[in-house]
Amino acid sequence: MKSCPKCDRVYDDSLSFCLDDGTALLASVSEVDTVFHRPSNIKTVPTKSNSWKYAFLGLIPLLLAACGLSLFLLTRPHQSNDQNQNLSTERAVGNVANTTVVNTAQNTPDNKENQNTAVTNANSTPELKPAPAKRKDKPKFSDYPATDELPGHNAPLVLSSAKDRQFRTFLKENAGQAPNFAGHYILATMGCGTECAQGVVIDASTGQVYWLPETINPIDMNDTSDDSLIKFRLDSKLIIFPTINEAESTDYGYVRHYVFENNRFYLVYSVKQQTSF
Repeated sequence: MKSCPKCDRVYDDSLSFCLDDGTALLASVSEVDTVFHRPSNIKTVPTKSNSWKYAFLGLIPLLLAACGLSLFLLTRPHQSNDQNQNLSTERAVGNVANTTVVNTAQNTPDNKENQNTAVTNANSTPELKPAPAKRKDKPKFSDYPATDELPGHNAPLVLSSAKDRQFRTFLKENAGQAPNFAGHYILATMGCGTECAQGVVIDASTGQVYWLPETINPIDMNDTSDDSLIKFRLDSKLIIFPTINEAESTDYGYVRHYVFENNRFYLVYSVKQQTSF
């Protein structure tokens, strides 16, 4: 579009002069392309990013969770120790309550005797006696007296080991016999081959079985009777028998002296002897 600069009348682009006053038409100001040039001395300021703020905000929950886990792990051992101490205290109190039982009896006209207060420990175990020391001189039966009283009746047999169950028939046959060794024990022997026997001790009070630690082997062929091979007494804990260690030598053997104490055999004396086969 064009316009007259004098009368401001607007004409289309096909005319060049105003029809009223003949003034040359000029292009309309609205159609003039305006070009803007950025001054060269103006610097561009970079826009700051706020992404680090969001990253920091995202780390806060993780830090809080880590702190909470650390506090939990630090306090848990103390709680466990407290619980263990409380449990130990409860058990100790329970044991004290169950340990002592006091029995008192009132005197009546029919019973003039005063009965002493009996305190028994339900969980007590027999006190172990000192292990007998080895001897340099030949021991005697009187050196190891057995003072235990005979039981009123023999206890049922207890088969604890595979060997016990293997020889159950032999053990049952002897478990009902009268004690003949160390107060309330039954000592019996059975053959285990040519010129070989094995011995066993049965506790008549408990039914427990204890096998001799070595086989019984004659050293002197002129003295092979059972009475001469193994020696023991009811009133003593000492047991004497000969044995031969075939893996070592058959030219000699040993006469062993064992003491049965604390339900085990202690070797207190041993003498080497040539065999007479």
